[in-house]
Amino acid sequence: MFHNLNISQSLERRYVLAVGLIAFVLIASFFVFNQHVARGADDSKVINMSGKQRMLSQRIALLSHMIAYHNITDEARQDYISKLSSALETLKQNHKYLSGEETLNGFNIQISEETKRLIFAPEGLNENLDKFFNLALQIKETFKISGVDVSKGSKEVDQLVALALDKVLFQLDQVVTQYEKEALGRVQQSKDLHVILFIIGLVILTLEITFIFEPMTYLIAKSMKEIEDKNFKLKISNQELDDFAYIASHDLKEPLRGLANNASFLQEDYGEQLDQGAQKRLNRMIHLCARMEKLIDDLLYFSRLGRHELAIRETDLNEVIKDIISLMENTIEEENVQIHIPQKLPTIICDKTKITELYRNLITNAIKYNDKDTKIIEIGFSIQEDKTLLFYVKDNGIGIDPVFYESVFRIFKRLNEEDEKIRGSGVGLTFVKKIVERHNGRIWVDSNLGEYTTFYFTLNMDQQNV
Repeated sequence: MFHNLNISQSLERRYVLAVGLIAFVLIASFFVFNQHVARGADDSKVINMSGKQRMLSQRIALLSHMIAYHNITDEARQDYISKLSSALETLKQNHKYLSGEETLNGFNIQISEETKRLIFAPEGLNENLDKFFNLALQIKETFKISGVDVSKGSKEVDQLVALALDKVLFQLDQVVTQYEKEALGRVQQSKDLHVILFIIGLVILTLEITFIFEPMTYLIAKSMKEIEDKNFKLKISNQELDDFAYIASHDLKEPLRGLANNASFLQEDYGEQLDQGAQKRLNRMIHLCARMEKLIDDLLYFSRLGRHELAIRETDLNEVIKDIISLMENTIEEENVQIHIPQKLPTIICDKTKITELYRNLITNAIKYNDKDTKIIEIGFSIQEDKTLLFYVKDNGIGIDPVFYESVFRIFKRLNEEDEKIRGSGVGLTFVKKIVERHNGRIWVDSNLGEYTTFYFTLNMDQQNV
């Protein structure tokens, strides 16, 4: 038993460890997934903004060219200049975000060393964008005055377009490509980490199967084998008990009958020669032999009571009580017994013969242990909150001391000095308790000395119908 307990504790520790590892893998996977999603969103923002910078550069070059070279009205030129100003402002602000100078709604771009080189190196994107921005500002300032000679800004426009085509757009493409490359690298890292976590999960599952489930299967199989062995031993023990019961009912009772018969023969053959004391001793011997035979019969019955199958069927308890009253009619009249049934008793699922014996024993005890002139017995039931039925048999007898509430159900236990005429074997309540337990119920007693005794019990064989 202790060996199995140690194995169970070891398996429990392994199980807790395995659950902890699985929880760690799940939590780690969750965080990796969240970081992957968040980083993917950030990368999308960066790549999208870089693409917008490229389109803004083209738009600025196009607007500058239209302002300088197209034959348009001053009103149209001023509209283009306004659009150019807006595009320049957006270009400048986006560049601050992309170069890490400022944050966008709390989002700070993480720039790699290679990206920094493309942006901040001499003749890099940062420097060329400044030139591009300044040229565009010059064009804007030149043409914002109505009626200006368009030839005055043509040089700056040519330089701006050339700078856009030769350097700015190319370098923006390089930066976007670098961001995309880094984003793909992070995606691959996330995939690799997910694969690693998946492999760890498989390893943990394999370890669980090897070090937990297989030993657990072994332990269960071993426990089942032990249960089978115990059942086999119990079967043998029950057979030995049956054998003992047979011996008790035949071999032990036979000498008692011989002893009682010989005592009877002595009375018949030599009764006139025996004095009153000898006659009394012979009568006592015959009585004790009969009592001993009754005890053996009761012990035999008790040994078989817990092992015989119950004959379960629907039973009307009103019919049961009616039969018992009919059989005990003479005793009830002689003892001046009144039996009260406050309400109609239910029909229940039970072994009718055993329940009849249960009520007969309780009614018999209620009559036997009652010193009142009018002996009152109440038989009833109540419905509990959980819809189960609680039965009871109550009398106005001598009562039971609370210290004996448990021992009253022990076999051959008698609590009172009884009259010889009503002396029992002390097994009635033991039989009652065994019958109740066979019906998956329980029984208990409530009493007040000199006033009353109530036996409560439940019966739970399948379903009880009121």
